[in-house]
Amino acid sequence: MELSFEFSIDSSEKFPIVRRLETEAFFSKLLSLIEGSKGLSLEQFKKELSKLLNSLWLVEEESFFVSESIEGEIEKVNLCKLSFKKRGNSLEVEIKFELVVGGNSLEFRGVFITSKYLNGDLLFKALKEGNEADFVKELISQGEKFAVLVVDIQDFSKINDVFGIVNGDKILNDVLRRLKHKFEGEKCKVFRSYSDKFILVCKDGRKDILNFVEEVLSVFNHPFEVKGEKVYLSVNVGVAFFPEHGRNVISKAEIAQREALKRKRPFLIFSAELDVPNKVIEILTKVKDDLNEGRIEVIFQPKVELQTFKIVGAEALMRCSVPPADAIPVIVEYSLMYDVGRKILEKSFYYTKLLEEKGFGVPISVNISYVQLADRQFVRFVKKLLKKFSLEGNRFIFEITESEASLDDECIVETISQLRKMGIGISIDDFGMGYSSLSRLKLLKACELKIDRAFIKDVDKDPEILGIVKFAVDVASLLSMRTVAEGIERKDQVPILRRVGCSEGQGFLFSPPVEFREFVELLKKGYLRPKGVK
Repeated sequence: MELSFEFSIDSSEKFPIVRRLETEAFFSKLLSLIEGSKGLSLEQFKKELSKLLNSLWLVEEESFFVSESIEGEIEKVNLCKLSFKKRGNSLEVEIKFELVVGGNSLEFRGVFITSKYLNGDLLFKALKEGNEADFVKELISQGEKFAVLVVDIQDFSKINDVFGIVNGDKILNDVLRRLKHKFEGEKCKVFRSYSDKFILVCKDGRKDILNFVEEVLSVFNHPFEVKGEKVYLSVNVGVAFFPEHGRNVISKAEIAQREALKRKRPFLIFSAELDVPNKVIEILTKVKDDLNEGRIEVIFQPKVELQTFKIVGAEALMRCSVPPADAIPVIVEYSLMYDVGRKILEKSFYYTKLLEEKGFGVPISVNISYVQLADRQFVRFVKKLLKKFSLEGNRFIFEITESEASLDDECIVETISQLRKMGIGISIDDFGMGYSSLSRLKLLKACELKIDRAFIKDVDKDPEILGIVKFAVDVASLLSMRTVAEGIERKDQVPILRRVGCSEGQGFLFSPPVEFREFVELLKKGYLRPKGVK
């Protein structure tokens, strides 16, 4: 399919930043919409266009113009204009189509004001350059030998905390400019990857690699300026080679960089000595591909009231092409939790809005990591999601683990306090596996305490375990919290949990995690009473 249309972009230095991955997804989805629009009504076309933009960015305002309102189905779509403009600190996306409806031609225009995810590639650069994964694939197909260097800035979140995320992003763009000025050429390409990470791909990279790494490190010997102040950055570099280290060469360079950080060394070349199993490399590659290609999804495990078995909520759980038990440790270890966590949260809000539109008001629980709680932009991000989907905070419960709840971190306590003010409930997850004190639980003012499945598993067999569960229920009651028993799998566990006063439960006895459509069908039934349980 070929398109000929007017395309314009504000490519000034201060152009609002859009992540490369979102840009690629935008064009892919726009083409799919055009190709699949035949037979839609104007109203349906408007909804699909709005859904497309909202699936990629946080749309704060949207408006539509139709030259003539005509009933009937769309017969043909021509894309006439696509423009991206800076509007203060926001991005304006304008899309104009010529539609043929009922034999008549009319103009259809949509204008969207969006917020960006900062710390990404400039849109015009992304369109021009593609991405490091594509470039590496091309070199592999050509049989080239090359090196990959992953450059990661240490503790960059502190820069964002001090100067703000916009100024932090300016520094990252300065880093990119320096690296490109010094190294970009016929034999070397420089890319900006996730947030504060940069990737250099160099042909014949084995030659003088140590000297080359020293040159990369020397870029950071000179300070960067922000708001009149000098800022020095420290980095770690990971190196891997093709063909020596195989096709997953980017993942192996990232593993080397991570190990350099652990060992407090400026750089490290990947080797078998790092003792990273091939399985980890495969998982890392698959998760990154899922993230890049929009395959991170959420499914739902219902929560039921133990007295009546009425469905009273659900926990949103991540799903990708790797089983969660394998994926989550790798996501945490290789610093993907920030991006994955945001995607899960946005998906959860999206599905909660769909539930509301279908008339279901049960709260949805979402697991929140320490990385998210410690992010000073997290509360702002949640507020924007609530606004984007027109949802109230009381539609959500954010689950944090007991170990995270017990951390003596003022930033986390303040974040939790702000979330509560928005109406969002706080749940202490995996209770019994950490070391939280009663005073700490009282300070956090959580509404729910989830008893870890490790205790529920033998609650009907071990009196000591039963005593621990009863203690947890008593603690929750003392602090006016609900209790949720996780991992209920046998019907004999239910009467015991009822007897000690446990409020709610979830587990395979009631339902495994299910996709959204199936969850809706369960909500229509309203109750999940196991066979043989009164």
